[in-house]
Amino acid sequence: MQLWLIPAFPLAGFLINGIFGRRFSRRTVSAVAIAAALLSFAWVLRVWVGLDQPVIERYGTWFASGDFRVGFDFAADRLSAVML
Repeated sequence: MQLWLIPAFPLAGFLINGIFGRRFSRRTVSAVAIAAALLSFAWVLRVWVGLDQPVIERYGTWFASGDFRVGFDFAADRLSAVML
């Protein structure tokens, strides 16, 4: 389901506007910000429609100490879909 795209679209919009914002017109900066939010919302709807059971996507280990591991994961279930 590629849940990482939900926060990635607004982050990409922030980076584009943060780096190139002074070179763009106000209209372009606004279009980039709105497009980033809309793309993220569209991806949330795609996840929400295809969510039959809880999904956990594991992208790696954030840190580990002995048998204790904290992963870098994204999860989607019915409650998180409502919150999204």
